Amino acid sequence: MKKLILYRFLIFLGILSLYFPIDGFSQEINNKFIVEGKVVNPQGEKAVGATVVIKGTTIGTVTDVDGFFTISIPSDEATLIIQHYSTSEVWEDSFEAGKKYIIRLVPDAASPIYPVFDRVDELPRPAIGDDGWYTFLAKNMKYSKLDRENGVEGTVIIGFDVREDGSLDRVAILRGIG
Repeated sequence: MKKLILYRFLIFLGILSLYFPIDGFSQEINNKFIVEGKVVNPQGEKAVGATVVIKGTTIGTVTDVDGFFTISIPSDEATLIIQHYSTSEVWEDSFEAGKKYIIRLVPDAASPIYPVFDRVDELPRPAIGDDGWYTFLAKNMKYSKLDRENGVEGTVIIGFDVREDGSLDRVAILRGIG
């Protein structure tokens, strides 16, 4: 009977210890070690959505709409890895807690830099107009007889890049129906 009570008490202590982690074994980051900064792209503009990750961990954050980030690090110094879509180059450096940084990403060595727009002043329009576009699609869309007989329907999503002269490049079917 005493052994049963002792076993239950030890199990209770084990479960209770899960709710009160010891600092030496806790994975929670001490919030007093904070690194703040701003990330700018190779052109010096704010890098919205740049990822900032502590090297060797899954702890990270993303820059806000002004390119700023704040991250809690596990000690007074940590190595951060910073990436942004404006360049394929990865920034890796050590940062000290309590300081504010401005990180300017470097341009790609192999390719020229083209601006990436997240908004446009004027939406793209077909040169032949909307009615001409729908006529072009109706004439050029391929819909097999077998699919038509079997009632196969759906939405096809196509991705492409628009070049500076308005021509299309890297056309690919992202989602088909067959």
